[in-house]
Amino acid sequence: MQDNYIQKLLNIKDIIVTNITENSETIEVSIKSTNNTGICPCCKQPTTRIHDYRLQRVRHSNI
Repeated sequence: MQDNYIQKLLNIKDIIVTNITENSETIEVSIKSTNNTGICPCCKQPTTRIHDYRLQRVRHSNI
């Protein structure tokens, strides 16, 4: 149920919440995609061969 709430709040589909960390100033939500396909950065075609994942930090102060 918490995953569904966070998906709606962030407007992101196909995710799993892996961790939530909260302190007095921030809330950090770690998520993982459930989608097994991606877009090749070279040819722009869909592929199931994912070579690397990256950490992306999004700052949002209007929540």
